[in-house]
Amino acid sequence: FAFLISFAYALLVKQPLTRAGGSMATAEFVVYIWTVSIIPVEIRQIYHSCPSTVMGKLRNYLSNQYNRFDVYSMFFILVSFCCRFFPRLGVQHEDPHHLPPPRLEEAVFRVFFAFGFAGMCLRLLQSMQINSRLGPKVLMVASMVMDLVFFLGLLAMALICYGEPTKSLMTPTKSEITTDMIYSLFWRPYINMFGELDLDSLTGDINEGYCQLAQDYNHSVNCSNARTEYDCNDDLYCFYNRLLIMLMMAVYLMVVAVMMLNLLVAVFTFTYDQINANSSVLWRWQRYELVTEFKMRSSLPVPFNTV
Repeated sequence: FAFLISFAYALLVKQPLTRAGGSMATAEFVVYIWTVSIIPVEIRQIYHSCPSTVMGKLRNYLSNQYNRFDVYSMFFILVSFCCRFFPRLGVQHEDPHHLPPPRLEEAVFRVFFAFGFAGMCLRLLQSMQINSRLGPKVLMVASMVMDLVFFLGLLAMALICYGEPTKSLMTPTKSEITTDMIYSLFWRPYINMFGELDLDSLTGDINEGYCQLAQDYNHSVNCSNARTEYDCNDDLYCFYNRLLIMLMMAVYLMVVAVMMLNLLVAVFTFTYDQINANSSVLWRWQRYELVTEFKMRSSLPVPFNTV
């Protein structure tokens, strides 16, 4: 916990990069020392594993999800450490207290440092396996995450089937694809799934898109010579498009919010019942793996555990 507290402090407090004249804070220094001290421990764990071949030892090591968390976290932290010393090419500054805006390497440092902290927090889940009540619950969450991954494939298809046609009807005058268009293409159907319909924004998008197209059409024809009364009716053009989008939203919410989400709940219930029926056996196996792993480790604290 002391390591995570130091990590959280180093992550929340601004850390000027070393090559920009900043010095490494004590909390950040503790994070790097702790991470480097873990590497020999993980190598020793790979070496003492059961398989005789190197590839077999690596496969056995990576088969444990907590070992994968260790690898990801150490990789992210070491990359953030390297980013501290990247030179900023082509930038000159005389006053160290008024540095230029952050560049790519500073953004990479912050992102990788944050990912490393998330990985170390997930690593704490292994300590819960020692408890007979929490251990099976952690396994349930891990199994439900795998169920959710397969469900996301179905959800992605539903998002595209609904988001793409409705977006094209709302903005027919767009001549090029923009980042905002791609963002709303997926984000709007996603929040609709949880009941955030945002009908006012939807109507505004239609008015700016299809109704503007209808107005351009009416200005291009001679309304006095129109063959029907609908040729110059802006509201009718907007009504047809708005009605079509509302019908598509109703079908989408029925399929996704009612059917697919209830299907996901049923899958989660099946996973819970399956693991709960064998919770005692699964907890004993998890506890055996945990005790076996820590038996091979040194009893000395970091950084003396490397000896």
